[in-house]
Amino acid sequence: MAEHGLTMLASEDAELPQIVEGYGTASSGSNLVGMVMRDFQVDSAARLFQEQQVFIRALFNSRAYYLPDLNFPTNTSKAFVNATRPKIQTAVALLMPILCPPGDEAWTIDPDPDTVDPAHALLLLEQKVPIDQIRDAMFQAAGAKADRLNQKISKGMHFARFSDKTVRFLFDLCLFGSGIMMGPMPVPNPEAFPPNTPDTGASLWDVLAGFEKTTAKKKMKKGYEKLIDAGLLDEVMPNMSVVSPLDFYPDSAAYSIEQARRCTYRMVLGKGQIMEMLEDPTFRKEDVKKVLDSYPNGVYSPTYWETAVNSLNKQPNQIVPNGRYVCYQWWGWLTGEDLHKAGAESIPVERFHERCMAQVWVIGNHLVKVAVSHLHENRLPFYVCPYSYAPNTIWGIGPAEMMFDSQDAINACERSIMDNMGLCSGPQVVVDCSQLADPSSILEIKPRRIWAVRGIAGVTTRPVEFFVPDCQLGQILTVQQNEERLAQEQTGLPNFLQGMNGPGTHNRTSEGANLQFNNSISSLKTVVYNIENNVIVPMINNMVRFYQIYSHDPQIQGNFRVNVHGVRGLLARESLISSVNDLLMAVGNMPSEAGRLKMGNVFKTYLRYGGFTNDDFVYSDSEYAEIEKAKQQQEKENQAFQGGMQSAPKLRAETPPRDALLDLVKSAPEGTAGAEALLQEAVEIWGFASPEVKQAFAADNKLTQFRQLNEAHGLGGEVADRNHAPVGNPLADHPHLLPPTPTDRMQNDLQKHLAAQKNQQQANTPAAPGGGK
Repeated sequence: MAEHGLTMLASEDAELPQIVEGYGTASSGSNLVGMVMRDFQVDSAARLFQEQQVFIRALFNSRAYYLPDLNFPTNTSKAFVNATRPKIQTAVALLMPILCPPGDEAWTIDPDPDTVDPAHALLLLEQKVPIDQIRDAMFQAAGAKADRLNQKISKGMHFARFSDKTVRFLFDLCLFGSGIMMGPMPVPNPEAFPPNTPDTGASLWDVLAGFEKTTAKKKMKKGYEKLIDAGLLDEVMPNMSVVSPLDFYPDSAAYSIEQARRCTYRMVLGKGQIMEMLEDPTFRKEDVKKVLDSYPNGVYSPTYWETAVNSLNKQPNQIVPNGRYVCYQWWGWLTGEDLHKAGAESIPVERFHERCMAQVWVIGNHLVKVAVSHLHENRLPFYVCPYSYAPNTIWGIGPAEMMFDSQDAINACERSIMDNMGLCSGPQVVVDCSQLADPSSILEIKPRRIWAVRGIAGVTTRPVEFFVPDCQLGQILTVQQNEERLAQEQTGLPNFLQGMNGPGTHNRTSEGANLQFNNSISSLKTVVYNIENNVIVPMINNMVRFYQIYSHDPQIQGNFRVNVHGVRGLLARESLISSVNDLLMAVGNMPSEAGRLKMGNVFKTYLRYGGFTNDDFVYSDSEYAEIEKAKQQQEKENQAFQGGMQSAPKLRAETPPRDALLDLVKSAPEGTAGAEALLQEAVEIWGFASPEVKQAFAADNKLTQFRQLNEAHGLGGEVADRNHAPVGNPLADHPHLLPPTPTDRMQNDLQKHLAAQKNQQQANTPAAPGGGK
């Protein structure tokens, strides 16, 4: 019963805790209790034939049991060939991968081509935007909203465990001929509330931050409220339930759920679930306490189908309460007058004829809940899907009912086979009792028995004759095989033993709903259409309405319409993707015609229909706009930088480094320090840096420094003359700071050269003998 920490009792449309917002609270409710019980009795009596002849018989056939009212002669076979259940399992196995394909949903949400947001459109008109551009902008905005809705609905379906419940829904659909789902119902989102530690009950933020509980709770509440207001977190989530056809009592005058003006969902609850109602603000606590006080052991009365199921399960009929409570959940339209009679006396007379969708819960003789639903104000929140349509009835025809006659014939053949084999397994004995010595022992037949007879004059026949009956196994098997083929034709499903292979059949799981649907059996395609039209499309439409009412996400708000499709929508998308691929290939072959296409819209449509909008590797429109803006800014900066470098020589990639350096030397301004440095580097690279050249460069550098000092000295003298202040020569006072002139440098070099030669000669002159000169 519990799902995500929430019980079924909280899975209701709790939009209005009491009867009607502003109407007050009913004090009595006896009129509504009588109305609910009368409607249940009428609808239960009208459903009795369907219950006895279809539901119970299909249930017994699926369990390989005969109905209790069938009597067989003594000493005859009661064999039952379970051909129904394999058929049902085959249908479920073929339908499940179509409705819940791996990695994809069995529906599509696309924007209506004529969707217009009036406020946005008027703003664009005031800006004098052309009409065709406004229409394109409207459609693109609606597409973004549809993609966001698709993401939210997928998350909601995962929260409600839709795929798990689909298995139960399909089993009911194939077994009883009708599958029923209920929802969506708003339930609190566990992620929208601060987590609590399991040991102390304190918030995790209390433990980590060391705050007091009240302070931390306030901070967490504000933080979560900000997330909810921004649309990043939903306060409520949708929940869906599978309702068994045995527990569902629709309007007896309706031929479809859309025509029904009421229905009753009969639930059997335990005492613990009744006590949980006391913690739910949508229930009337005083009346719930009266239920517990008036019926401490429960209030329960079995229906026909419950007694039959107990017989099938070999369980005694529970005719005593035994701690169980029967709760009738009634859904239908009530008027202001109905609510006034129920005790809501504050309803004004002028609102007596207003109609609203309401749910009424009755346990015993007590009204425990009345609430009004704005989410389901247009139709009942139940989706009844027939496996195959039957005229003038809300119930469908399933494989179990389709093969009722075939199942009986197969069972009859199996019983005949067993009986015939029993007759043919041993000899039959014919005894003439008048010739036996002891006629009372004719039933004692055993090996090596001695038959005592008496002689009678003129009698030539033997007193005991043995014979074996003819075996008719071949003819019976032929009839049984024909019935098996007939069952396959009646249901349109593969053989229940090993399945069928060949064109038009598909009995294994594959990737994607498209392949499953295209390769599935033709009869199952009709079932898929029925599920789409009766369950998927109306449920997803209600999910869209659910999020537009309860979600604060600004990306899904506004006036726009969506088209919901089932598996056929997936097929249409696959066809469109194939067409877009062909178009892009044609543009690649004819690039001159690419200007005819709005490539941005084409690519966005390709991403949406390809299912890439939900993935993290696709940028949103705002992110992509920021990236494009950053690229354009970077391009402008690059162009400005390249414009400033136009005067510099452009070097080719094939120019050698030495030649490139020489080009830089030629283009550098003369007389600058950079030009001298480049010249020295070029001399070094080209191999002309001899010691003499290096000395010359050093002398030039010193001479340049000397000239700069002299120019500075002259400039200083001129300034001193203008100011009538004597200025001395700082270099004259420090002659060691003056650089040598070229003449002095040459004299110094000559003296050094002569001294070196003299030293060499002295070294080469041999010494005189005896130490003389």
